[in-house]
Formats: sequence, C-alpha cells, structure tokens
Amino acid sequence: PQGAIIALFTEHQARERDQLFLVGRNAEQYRAVSLPGIGFRPQWSTKGDRLLFQLASSDTSFRPNLWVMDGNPEALGAHMVDLHVATFVDKCTWNSKDTALYCAVPQELTSGAALAASAARELTNYQDDIWKIDPMTCLKTLVFSFVIPFSVQKIAVSFDEQTLFIQEAHTQGLYALKLK
Repeated sequence: PQGAIIALFTEHQARERDQLFLVGRNAEQYRAVSLPGIGFRPQWSTKGDRLLFQLASSDTSFRPNLWVMDGNPEALGAHMVDLHVATFVDKCTWNSKDTALYCAVPQELTSGAALAASAARELTNYQDDIWKIDPMTCLKTLVFSFVIPFSVQKIAVSFDEQTLFIQEAHTQGLYALKLK
C-alpha cells in the first residue's frame, strides 16, 4: 500500500496480545503496534491508508472480530477502532473511496472459530447477512439477509457501488446483488 510498507508480521506478546511489526521498502523498521488480541489477519484499504484486520480474544470467545486503524507508517496504530463485527476479514471488501466496508457476517459463529478458520468454515454451514459498515463512525446497516443457507466465500463491490459480487462458498457460484 502506498509503496511504503512491504511486509507485516506479528509476534506473540502476552497471553492474548500480539505485536505487529512493519518493514519498509528501504528496510525501515517502523514502530511496533500492540494488538488487543491474537490471530491477526489484515486487509488494506483500496488507497492503502487504512488497515482492516481481524483479531480474537477471550472477550469474543475466540471468534474473529473486525478492527480498523490508520495504515500510514508514521501513524500506524493510531485511531485503532473495534468495529464490533464478528466475521472473517476475507468476507469483507472496501468500496472504491474507502468510506465503507461491505461484509458478510455469519448469523452464528462457534466459539474458537478464529483459531481454526478453515476447519470452522468446512464444518459449519454459515448463514451470512450482508452489512455495510462505516469505518469512521462504526455505523452498521443491514444490506441483505439471505432466506436460505448462503455462505459467502468472497465479496467485491463495483466501483460505482451499485452492485455487490458474491462467490458462495459451497457451490462456488457467482452472484450479483444490486444495491441501488
């Protein structure tokens, strides 16, 4: 993102905390960020200036929980906000302006789902709802609730934010959901 950071890695810091390290393009080592959970999985915003990520802790019964923070190397870790959304980061996508997230959120998640995400996905037939989330205000708006079992594997939004493209996990079918 923005060409400044070429690698991210975490180290376990304490019982339920990880430390996030960033490496710059010229081998810079930026200030480490203490994360309030484990199981860090990131997704950069379209412009590369924000970082969406999932963490888990005993507070969430080790279910994945979404967070967002500034992605600028000098301000990394600033404005770290818990979105209070229990889903996997790869079930989310940023809009083209980085002003909204669209996420498939399971109606139910088993305890420990973040610790064994692939196994949890294969063993559980998730019933996902689609939510629009404002990463600045944490305002959440229900976009769509499926009436049949439907588990989203991948999600993308069109540039004009008129259509969501969704790949269903079990059939691998691709669907378009009109937003406007």
